[in-house]
Amino acid sequence: MKDFIKKLLSKEIIRFLIGGGVNTLMGGILIPLIFRQILTTQSIVIGSITLDLPLTIGYLIWFTFAYFIQVKFVFKTKFYWKRYCIYPFSQIPNYLLNQLFLYLFGTLAALPHLVSYVLAALCPIPIMFVIIRLIVKPLKKNIVEGKKEEKNLDNLVKPEDDKKEQH
Repeated sequence: MKDFIKKLLSKEIIRFLIGGGVNTLMGGILIPLIFRQILTTQSIVIGSITLDLPLTIGYLIWFTFAYFIQVKFVFKTKFYWKRYCIYPFSQIPNYLLNQLFLYLFGTLAALPHLVSYVLAALCPIPIMFVIIRLIVKPLKKNIVEGKKEEKNLDNLVKPEDDKKEQH
């Protein structure tokens, strides 16, 4: 049994599902529920957009822990400040994909709300795995003119810059 678990945890996608589950549970559910009990104001309005304040606080509090889970447990790489600063942008495609799938399943397919939300949360997983991996971990090393060169996220984060800013 121990070998089975070790083999299972050797796969990045399995660790991604576990790490994502922990991040969703903590930053998206438990922390917001705690703040929902503490705060007297439950939402903030910016223009015509209403934001759930406890959920926003949950994301902000849990963000650093989420990045560390992705770096140390899921992708087993080093902490880099520049990647840490880019990491929040991974939530933009996740949010848009969730909205798209919720529209498809809830509005067009007329599935029950609970089923629609679960499917909308599950469908982006393969895409988010790739996006977060590109942000957190450099792509495989290539041999260029006899020396190794890391490629990652269109050179937004250059390996030499990462080495300067390692935590």
